[in-house]
Amino acid sequence: MIRMLHAYNGYYKNQVIELGSTEETRLIGLGLAVADVAPGGSGIPVASSFSLTSADDGKVFSCTAALTITIQATLSPRPSVIVIPPPSGNVSIAVSGGAKLNGATTTLTRSRASNLAGVAVVPYVDADGYGVSGS
Repeated sequence: MIRMLHAYNGYYKNQVIELGSTEETRLIGLGLAVADVAPGGSGIPVASSFSLTSADDGKVFSCTAALTITIQATLSPRPSVIVIPPPSGNVSIAVSGGAKLNGATTTLTRSRASNLAGVAVVPYVDADGYGVSGS
């Protein structure tokens, strides 16, 4: 199982696909895909709080417990991620160093019940600003 880093041959960026191991290895070797997804394509399991880095761009995080994801100011490039809240409890998305979520510096909390498809965290055009979907 791989996640596409770029659109290629009918596949779109961030699409999770399963091909034969030879083709998956070839696409990873070409830098077109990565093998950072859990079985079933549900994302990278995360059990404890962490800070996003630029290297997280395009990843899907599947929270297995209530936790906080922190976004630092001045990340370059700024990552876009999908966060799947835990089955019970919430995921909190926080900022530090002047970064903003939906125009403010407050922490946002999301539950799986209200966000079954996950929560998108996407950089704004403005420096250090991110939009967070869901409620």
